[in-house]
Amino acid sequence: MFGILKAIEIKTFSLINHNLANSFLDYLLAFFTELGSERFFLYIGLFLMLVKYPKVKKTGLIILSSLLIIENLVGFLKNFFAVSRPFISLEKVHKVIGASGYSFPSGHTTLAFCMAAVLADAFPRHKKKFYFLAFIVGFSRIYLGVHFPSDVLAGLVLGILIGNLMVRINRAIQ
Repeated sequence: MFGILKAIEIKTFSLINHNLANSFLDYLLAFFTELGSERFFLYIGLFLMLVKYPKVKKTGLIILSSLLIIENLVGFLKNFFAVSRPFISLEKVHKVIGASGYSFPSGHTTLAFCMAAVLADAFPRHKKKFYFLAFIVGFSRIYLGVHFPSDVLAGLVLGILIGNLMVRINRAIQ
């Protein structure tokens, strides 16, 4: 069973990473992947903290708190599972950007989906846009050659869980 799942994952990775490869997507997805970076997450959180509306300030605080939790949890999980990145464990990977450390789960995807969950709660009219951007971040990580689909899927689940948990905690202490 595990062999079949691994084969499907490698086939899916190859489909995204090899078959779609072109210079336009290289540039575009290298840009979009930054929407899941720690730096972007930090800037959004700090920016929202500076807005005068209390609801927006709280959203910024939730984002910044989530960043601390995710950085520690994802770091622990990466070291615990110690999964090599695709460009290390596979041959002929279309590697567009560099990445270090282990692969599972995707930190960028975790951050992007956490932020999508938090922002969707604060600004429900834009929910689809937030989740679409988070999806693009996750997709970009596979396309750019730095994550397997399972890394991204785990990041998606983890990000939504942490984002929703942080929103619920915030509501409980209000």
